Amino acid sequence: MSHLPGTLEQRLADLNTVDRKPLYLNLKNNPRVRCEGSALRIDGDGRAPVYIPLRRLSRIVASQHAAWDTEALLACADRGITILIVREDGGPAARVMGRPGERQELRQRLLDLIQRPDWKTLYGGWLYAIERQILIDVQRRMLGPHDLRTPAQIRQWINRRALRWADPRDADNLRHWINELATAWMHNHCQQLGIGSADSELLADGRPDVAADLARLLCWQTETLRLGWLQRRRQWAERHAKPLRPVTRRNAIRLFEQHGARMGIHGRELTNRLHYWLVDLH
Repeated sequence: MSHLPGTLEQRLADLNTVDRKPLYLNLKNNPRVRCEGSALRIDGDGRAPVYIPLRRLSRIVASQHAAWDTEALLACADRGITILIVREDGGPAARVMGRPGERQELRQRLLDLIQRPDWKTLYGGWLYAIERQILIDVQRRMLGPHDLRTPAQIRQWINRRALRWADPRDADNLRHWINELATAWMHNHCQQLGIGSADSELLADGRPDVAADLARLLCWQTETLRLGWLQRRRQWAERHAKPLRPVTRRNAIRLFEQHGARMGIHGRELTNRLHYWLVDLH
């Protein structure tokens, strides 16, 4: 009987570790984040502090105005929790990466790549080809015209399509917010693969910034979510003779999380494609 409590505690700990969730810190609250034991303490708006166990967190998206204690940053890094700090316009301002995951093969192949004198040309060509393929696929799924073939042409068409269903402010805000969520996901995924982490300085000094490049590609994969949601929102308002409400960050978070499994598939496919390409180079 003396072993029963410990066994139950271990089982509960295992269950809690599996169900890890992202944390989105509201940009308007300017929260203060501290570490107390094995949890983050979040204070803001004069309300009672909120405690979130670190074992329940997968990644964190926070405003640049959030005040972080060094101990809290180190605690997240020690547990492999990626922190993406975003500007007011939704763009990434900084990221905090922690310990890498166990899979290091991709990282090693990238290190081998940058030893080649022609790595920039090779890597740049791969990025362009993948981005073009993704944009053409997005265009096809949205029944766009078939005569658009360059990334710039397809981007312009996507932007015009968005403005059919929303005003520029709502369309841009939704894109910024979804992009920051996709960026946080990809940075966390790359950290688990050992790319851009504290232990891989060679891949964190811009030679190349793989996590940022893959995040940009994943952001294009989210455009079907954004345009589909804007279209359904416009059609619902017209059908019920209701005015359009401004798009909120909460809308973006809910939309992204509803399709989290699909985004995970797209994100892992990108790192797999990069890995296959690197294997073929050798």
